Amino acid sequence: MIYDFSWHIGGVAHDPELSETYGIVGLPHARNGVDIYTMYSTGYGIPAMSRQPELAWELLKALAIPSSEEAKRAYWGLPITRTLAKELGRTDNPWWGPALYAMERIEKNAYLSNQVWNLSRQQINLDIEAMMKGEAEVQETLARWAEIVS
Repeated sequence: MIYDFSWHIGGVAHDPELSETYGIVGLPHARNGVDIYTMYSTGYGIPAMSRQPELAWELLKALAIPSSEEAKRAYWGLPITRTLAKELGRTDNPWWGPALYAMERIEKNAYLSNQVWNLSRQQINLDIEAMMKGEAEVQETLARWAEIVS
């Protein structure tokens, strides 16, 4: 069992032996029956100080939106648009369907919406580790976080 949004789908979906052995399911519904998905995002970026921003932009487009037929066949990532998903033949694919379904229902969570929280993540990681080791009080730590992000 792998609990990991879409990272492994490309490798499994294209391997006939694995795709017949394994399956994919979406996340369970919330208590009220509503689908709730949040996103942790990663991405590429072009630094403002880039010496070759045009070349960097071309690389970014090639990585995010494959243009040639060969690149589309090799593209294993989650399509960034419904149009690209259609072009790649993934809208009705049993492996990509649950991921695309979730993408249409994603809500921004506090982590992405709050810039202070996002910029504080290294300290938050250290705080979580300290709480796990019993070196910090949970209630005090949560109260401090609430004060920081409000």
